[in-house]
Amino acid sequence: MLTGLGYQVSTIINQNFIQTMAELDKFIQSIEPSDDVVYTYSGHGCGIDVMPHLTAIDTQGNDTLINVYKLMIETAKYQGARSVVVAIDACRHNDYEFKQYSWEKQQNSLSVTSKSSKSRSHADEFGFAIIYGTSHDTSAYDSPYRQGIQNGIFTYFLKTELSRPGQSLSEIFRRVQKSVMDLSAGLDQFQRPTLTNELSGEYYFYPTR
Repeated sequence: MLTGLGYQVSTIINQNFIQTMAELDKFIQSIEPSDDVVYTYSGHGCGIDVMPHLTAIDTQGNDTLINVYKLMIETAKYQGARSVVVAIDACRHNDYEFKQYSWEKQQNSLSVTSKSSKSRSHADEFGFAIIYGTSHDTSAYDSPYRQGIQNGIFTYFLKTELSRPGQSLSEIFRRVQKSVMDLSAGLDQFQRPTLTNELSGEYYFYPTR
């Protein structure tokens, strides 16, 4: 879907933590100033102190969790990206006891410095949004095949709305949220997508020409 919208897409499928971090680092290094970055994730996840974390196939504890803010959003900001949008189709239960990453105690080398200027800095322009497939501390449905859906229900409806040109992120989210809520109301557990939006103005994956 994203390739069809003109994005240069990198894909990581069923990798262990070391492999995932290597591929993620390679992608981060490819980000150029003013890029609009989109991450999509389908798999297992959890919320620690409301912070979203993703897993690799061998994740056993929090030292092998992927912190969305630190490892996907802040790194893109450091690279000079204009925006980051993350769509997470995963559960948000707190399954791991939180502790500081081992490497956090030893290094603080990833810092952002800027020259003094009367104009607005890049940090002022940067924005991000996270679209969650479900609300905090709840589960996300995978693939309810009896409904004829081949993705998780959040991803299915997100793809449906992305195929409609000219919709803003806010409009897409409202439609996806309603569709997921309406469908999940008839399943075993209610699912309500949520949105964290710190983007300036309206964001479009691709506008109507």
